[in-house]
Amino acid sequence: MVLSLLGVVAVAIFSAFSSGVNIWKRLNEQTQGEDAAILFQKLARDLRNSVEFRGMDFQGDPELLSFAVVRREAAVSSADRVCLVTYQLDLAEGAVTREVRGMSEIYEGHSGSILPVVGNVRSLSFAYFYQDPQTKNYLWSETWPPKVTSDGVRRPTAVSAEMVLRKDGGDARYTKHIPLPGCV
Repeated sequence: MVLSLLGVVAVAIFSAFSSGVNIWKRLNEQTQGEDAAILFQKLARDLRNSVEFRGMDFQGDPELLSFAVVRREAAVSSADRVCLVTYQLDLAEGAVTREVRGMSEIYEGHSGSILPVVGNVRSLSFAYFYQDPQTKNYLWSETWPPKVTSDGVRRPTAVSAEMVLRKDGGDARYTKHIPLPGCV
């Protein structure tokens, strides 16, 4: 009698534990998708606010993207401020970081505020879509400015970001194409 009761209790405990683990796995999968959405939302907001500004050229390669952005610094004043924003993968931490540098930090050679946007990242890559001014063809480039030609092309028409997040059952790949304002 005691052994059968003990068996029923053990099965009930195992069942509750197993259900809890399954729920945790599902929630964790949803969190990764949300992490990707947060990164792409911040990147899209920054690209929408990007501007051409001397000394802060739009630059990029497959693993780094840097451009000038107009930001409102409400804590300091109600004035707008031009900053250089850089997105890149920190391989040591496995995180995508976003660095914001103001004019004084750029000209003094100091780094800005670096904050992780999303963690558990295996890879991050950027590509740049633009119209070649000579052939009028639209092309993708892995670097910006493109090595082929940059005659009159200051910013790309769009940026593609691809991120691979580490996941227990395999990696999850997320991609977003973001058009730049005034370039389409």
